[in-house]
Amino acid sequence: TDSGLDIDALQVVANGVNLWSSCFNADDDYCNKSGTSMATPSVTGATGLLVQRYRDPANYGTSPSPDVIKGVWVNTATDLGRPGPDYAFGHGLIDAQLAVDTIDAGQVRILTDAVDHGDSNDYLVAVPGGVTQLRATLNWLDPEAAGGANPTLVNNLDLLLLSPTFASTFPFSGPGSGNVTGNATATGPNTVDNVEHAVAATPGQGYWTVRVAGASVPSGPQNYALVVNGYDATGQLVAPLGFALDTQ
Repeated sequence: TDSGLDIDALQVVANGVNLWSSCFNADDDYCNKSGTSMATPSVTGATGLLVQRYRDPANYGTSPSPDVIKGVWVNTATDLGRPGPDYAFGHGLIDAQLAVDTIDAGQVRILTDAVDHGDSNDYLVAVPGGVTQLRATLNWLDPEAAGGANPTLVNNLDLLLLSPTFASTFPFSGPGSGNVTGNATATGPNTVDNVEHAVAATPGQGYWTVRVAGASVPSGPQNYALVVNGYDATGQLVAPLGFALDTQ
């Protein structure tokens, strides 16, 4: 899609500096290497472990769709550089341990559902005390756009967090195509990305509403993955939050 960053491929990053790896000098030779050729296999290997963990009968017992895995990576990444997504680090540095912890928590942090044009799904999330960040990540596999389309996003879903007092937290939107020095904003709906990430700092204790709306879904219904986590001051996960569909 037309990412607000104009860097769709850069969603997260991984360490690629001075990694111990095999060398070409001999069959049993090892050395330190750096570069994207080292960061990429780190993400690939870690993703394989996440898929294995997700398939565990004690967790979900089935293979995750790609939108689930990307949602987990974005939600649990450590933000680096400019606040929110940026050109240098995307949504941040992957944290495999937090990603695994999110999956191991059971079916209380990851949800899959679908929404059609003009509809919305509201989920109640119980936020306990001690949460310094509430993060919600929405990801969907958008249909292929027609050749030459601009924007290239076909189905536009909107993510919104509502506090117990109904204060709104919007997802990040990138600084715009080519604006490498600008900061991401979170002042309104994101209308260009199929990955939306909202962060509520120092959220109040109580029941928060996570809303997924089908703002424009010409090819629907659109399946999606939703990941919601609470983090404490040290960046670790707080006790499982749990989803409940708000039917009121």
